[in-house]
Amino acid sequence: MRIWKTFVAFILLLVTAATVAAAPAQTEPGAITVYGHAEMMVVPDVALVTAGVLTSGSDAAAVKRENDRVMNQIMERLKAEGITADKIQTAAVSLYPLQRSDDRAGVTGYRMHSSVTVTVEDLTRVGAVVDALFQAGANQLQGVSFALRDDRALRADLLRQAVEDGRQQAATIAESLGVRLGRPLSVTQNGRVYPVATDGYRIMKEAAGSPVNPGMLKASVDLTLVFAVQ
Repeated sequence: MRIWKTFVAFILLLVTAATVAAAPAQTEPGAITVYGHAEMMVVPDVALVTAGVLTSGSDAAAVKRENDRVMNQIMERLKAEGITADKIQTAAVSLYPLQRSDDRAGVTGYRMHSSVTVTVEDLTRVGAVVDALFQAGANQLQGVSFALRDDRALRADLLRQAVEDGRQQAATIAESLGVRLGRPLSVTQNGRVYPVATDGYRIMKEAAGSPVNPGMLKASVDLTLVFAVQ
């Protein structure tokens, strides 16, 4: 009897092992990766004007004094134009030696470059501000760009649209594959872009009394979305 019980227990153990082996393996759910995109055309409400002074000479101290003198003139002129200090930011300052261009080593002189970026909130005055900068002694215009003072609402709209764009793509793919779209697993923002055209030569030509036309900005957002499928 004891041998019989042992034999039955052994048979039950084999049946249990076979059942476990025959059970399908548990697999991780699949995923669909899509790229959501959204873009909008917007009217800018602020301009950034970057201009500066380039001076050179044989004596470094004299070059710096002249550069400082002109930059002080520019600051005073901007103040006279009603531009407050918080709207003026130093963009660059550099002083460097000029090396000989032939085979002989040595310094032939010095060059200093200083520039400021001016925030102009009244776009009808961009041309006048550029004109004032050059009248005060600026001899370089790095560029004029346009932007938004507050882009938070725009960014929120773009993000919502990009998410919906990605969700619709994922739903279409899931339907075509005969699977059910699940929850989002991850979302990565790839960047936002506000491309602006900067044309220093055109701005200089328009500076004398003509308003500068900022045009429209194309704001865009791109997302990478990963959805689970079931």
